[in-house]
Amino acid sequence: MSDLSKSEIEKISKLLLMLSSDKSGEVSAAASALIRVLKANGKDLHDLTAALRQPPIKIVYEEDWRNVAKECLNCRSIFSEKEQKFLQDMSHQMRDPTEKQENWLRILHDKMRRSGR
Repeated sequence: MSDLSKSEIEKISKLLLMLSSDKSGEVSAAASALIRVLKANGKDLHDLTAALRQPPIKIVYEEDWRNVAKECLNCRSIFSEKEQKFLQDMSHQMRDPTEKQENWLRILHDKMRRSGR
């Protein structure tokens, strides 16, 4: 599924969220649209579930997590004040990040990469 464009991934994400609607017509339309988007990209629900089962790619490693935070800070405009403060703190933190901090740093790094910066 990594060969999908950013816009296709966004469509799929929105359609997956629409499946939680309390309106059966919206759920049905979202399911149909999801299948159409996947099919247009040569994929099906089996490919989607296989991608969801794979562990996330670990981008942040012990030896470079400060550099990842600094790299993200080069794109400040895409982050909220809270995210910027976190990245600033992480770029100077001497101790290893907690699992929660590492996960949030990975999420912010992914956000930066998806923004095309």
